[in-house]
Amino acid sequence: DMDVYDFGKRLFEAQEELTEPVVIDRNDATNGAGLVEYQSYVDPSDNIGRNCLENGNFEAKPQISNWYTLRSKWTATDGSNKYRQAVMVHSRGHQMYGGIFQNLHYPNDCMEVGEWYEIKAIVSAKIANSGDHFRCDPTMMWTSDATACPCISLRYGGILHEVAFIVGPIGPRDKWHKIYGLIQIKPEMVYQYLALVVSGAAPGVDIVVDSVSFSKARLHISADAPTCDGNLVVNGGAEDGTHQGWFIRGPKGNRRGKIQIISPGPNHSRFAFRHGGKRDARHRGMLQRINSSCLAEGTTWKITATFRYFNFDKKNQLEFKKCTKANPKARYSCPVFAIDCKGDTFVTSGPLQNIADPGTPEITRGWAEIEHIFTVTPEMALLPECWLYVTSVDPEYTYDLDNVAMVAA
Repeated sequence: DMDVYDFGKRLFEAQEELTEPVVIDRNDATNGAGLVEYQSYVDPSDNIGRNCLENGNFEAKPQISNWYTLRSKWTATDGSNKYRQAVMVHSRGHQMYGGIFQNLHYPNDCMEVGEWYEIKAIVSAKIANSGDHFRCDPTMMWTSDATACPCISLRYGGILHEVAFIVGPIGPRDKWHKIYGLIQIKPEMVYQYLALVVSGAAPGVDIVVDSVSFSKARLHISADAPTCDGNLVVNGGAEDGTHQGWFIRGPKGNRRGKIQIISPGPNHSRFAFRHGGKRDARHRGMLQRINSSCLAEGTTWKITATFRYFNFDKKNQLEFKKCTKANPKARYSCPVFAIDCKGDTFVTSGPLQNIADPGTPEITRGWAEIEHIFTVTPEMALLPECWLYVTSVDPEYTYDLDNVAMVAA
């Protein structure tokens, strides 16, 4: 009833008076565990946890067994701790086609069409010749960029499909990084040539590969997978203390800012996102690839999220600022989302109108809601790649974000 509604609204707004959320260290977000090898869990009755790759830990003799170099050379080296072995991929002749790969031959009894599989790896990036650690940018989506991190791709149908990326944030002292991806097995992956490729950083970067796995996901993982009849957004609330799945729109050379993890989030949630740092344009917002095959012509979607809008005073204290919901193209507009799709052409929704709480045209402080209703146009439905991203935030302001979802309306 209305009493319950009013109480809930007051409780939500009251959080603006709570202790300011703080930006947390990556290791704090993972309970101080730091970088650990992905735990293996195998259910022999259902393939769950079984590594479909051979020699994924590079413990064979020679260490490169079952793997092949791709326009590169390799050297045996130490892994992420003194008990582990790794291979260093060097002299790379190309950013994406310079690395190592393994063929997954058909038929095999490991990959099951329609099931969800996790791709995981532990890698390090070093500047060639000097051996110094290369600080890549995990928010850079464009794998052709000089700041891009190592990634994992699957090659099938004659095309290299990027499927797993470095998990950020990356701390200034972090030398080993996790790569993660969650994919659904398609028929074309198992009925023809398929190869897993580790590459992605600039050719002048050596990639040290400690371990790689490609295994069927456990049930609680597959249950949360982004499906057309569920939520298309992955990691919409920084649930694990990372920004896995999120990038920032824009190429290098621009002020793009950085994605940070803060704690607590709204409504006493454990974590939320902060797009901090300096940005040079309103459209430089947090971005996520979404499954374009779900965006059929005429389908209608609801996009929701929670946000705060502020900047920092001379003492670097958070200071709420007023933003307008009435016009997402106006100066001092509140954060909204947009959807871009590209292929042979480029189509954008433009900044979408926030219809949440229509009786409140301005937000003056604290957490507030975003809600969009979006219908896929015929032009957009034809394109193979789509992104959901935050836009309409003036560069001198900062936003926090949580609870992002995109579901069928």
